[in-house]
Amino acid sequence: MTDEHRDLAAAEALGSLTPEQSEQLFAELARDPALARELEEYRATVSVLEATVARETPSHDLLAGILAEIGPEAGRPASAGSSRGWSWRRALPAFALGAVATAAVFAVALALGSSSRLGTPDAVASVRGTPEFVGVHGDARLYGSSTPDGVLRLELADVPAAPEGEHYEVWVLRPSTGDVMEAVGVFDPTTPEVSLELGLPGAGDYVAVDISVEPDAGPPEHSGSSLAGGTFARGTT
Repeated sequence: MTDEHRDLAAAEALGSLTPEQSEQLFAELARDPALARELEEYRATVSVLEATVARETPSHDLLAGILAEIGPEAGRPASAGSSRGWSWRRALPAFALGAVATAAVFAVALALGSSSRLGTPDAVASVRGTPEFVGVHGDARLYGSSTPDGVLRLELADVPAAPEGEHYEVWVLRPSTGDVMEAVGVFDPTTPEVSLELGLPGAGDYVAVDISVEPDAGPPEHSGSSLAGGTFARGTT
């Protein structure tokens, strides 16, 4: 599976492929079950976002302003080596301003890349399930966390399906925000194994990660109910 195929799967989940790209993707899906699973995860993520954000058609002036802000790469077709910002550029025309703002808060990076591309992690957290979800386990890795473009890579195993009417949300904690955890992504798993690459909200010395259980269309704050979590150890690979 290549990064180009991942990008095509993300675009398919967003409904933005050309007929030629669709033909290329579905030919690859027939050969690659792992890519098919990723496509289902992307579709589940988009479904969660659409369940929590009303879709409307933005005005022409509003959309033109948004696209001018993000630059000329908006609307380019997927290609190998695309950055993780690509998927949101492709998603923007489908959402109104409220959806764009929510997408920035969620910061869900649909186009996943390999961890080798990210280099050596700044810190690693061993993620363990709460007593209610004791079987959940995995790890979280920070890359470039001292820069504005830092990344959280989250790998989880034995994740149960989200309860009816709920989904999971990923949060991080850094001292500069006090005791306020910041949301960086949402997911609704279709398999027990979950692999996510999420943009961090900014530079910082991150100390913890948490995965919460949230009601669909609920308030933006942490629900107080967690699936799993962990604390970061610096200089660990």
